[in-house]
Amino acid sequence: TISLDGYGDAYIAFRYVSNDQLYAYIDDISITGETGAPPAEWTELYDPEPPYESLDMAFAIEGAPRGTVYNVNTNKWFTTIQDAIDDSETRDGHTIIAYLPMPEVFPSGKYEENINIHKSIILIANATEAPTLPPSVIIDGGQAGPTVTISADNVVIDGFEIINGTYGIYSDGTSGSSITNCIIHDNLNGGIKLENSNGNTIAGCNIYGEGTGVHLVGSDGNALYDNEIGEVTTGVILENSVLNYIHDNVFGDYSTGVWCLSNDIQTTSTSTYSANRVP
Repeated sequence: TISLDGYGDAYIAFRYVSNDQLYAYIDDISITGETGAPPAEWTELYDPEPPYESLDMAFAIEGAPRGTVYNVNTNKWFTTIQDAIDDSETRDGHTIIAYLPMPEVFPSGKYEENINIHKSIILIANATEAPTLPPSVIIDGGQAGPTVTISADNVVIDGFEIINGTYGIYSDGTSGSSITNCIIHDNLNGGIKLENSNGNTIAGCNIYGEGTGVHLVGSDGNALYDNEIGEVTTGVILENSVLNYIHDNVFGDYSTGVWCLSNDIQTTSTSTYSANRVP
C-alpha cells in the first residue's frame, strides 16, 4: 500500500523483472480516493521501447488530491479551512495555506464555511494555480454568522476574499492580530468589527458593500492603514476606543467617513475623502 499526499498529479515509479521480458506488465493495481474525490485514473507516462531494454516504468495518477488546505508545519492536507485549524497537530505559530477549493467538495468554487480561528496561526490564501491573473480564494459565510471569527491572539489573515456573513471578520477580546490584503464585501452588518480588541492591524484591504466598513468598540491601539473603504453607510466607527491610528486610507461613496463616539485622542492623517457628509 502506498499513500500519496499532495495537490495535483502524483507519480509512482515501478521496477519489475519478468521471465518473458517481451510481455512483461504490471497488473492488479487499485486506487482508493479520499474526501469524495472521483476515482483517479492511471496514465502510462513512460513505456520503454523495446520493453526488455529497461526495467523501469513510471505511471501518473491524475487528479484526486487529498485536499486544498495545507499545514506547512505538519505537512498535512485538508479539504476545509476549519478542519485544518481544528486538527490536533495544528499548533500556535503554524502556517496554513488555502488554495482554490476542490470542486468535488465545494462546487461553487468557494469555501462555504464559517471559520473560527481559535489558535494563533498564520492563514494565507494562495490562488497562484491560475495561469494569468489569479482568482480569489473566497470564504462564503452563508449569512450564518460572521464569516471569520478571530478568538485567539496573534492571528494573521492574508489575501482572502471574505463575503456573505453577518460580519466579514469579527473579534472580541483578542489582541495582536493582522488582517492584510483581503477583499471584504457584501456582509450584512459590516466588514470588520473588533470589540475589546487591542493592538491589531488592518492594512491593504478593500472593504465595500457593507453597513460599516470597520467598527471598533472598546478597542484601543489598533492601526488601520492603506485600506480602501467604499459603498458603505459609515467608513470607520470608533466607539469608546482610543489611541487608534488611521493613516493613508481612501474613503469613498459613504454617508460618514470616520465617526467618533465617546472617544478621547485619535490620530487621523493623510486620508482621502470623497462624497462625504457629516451626520
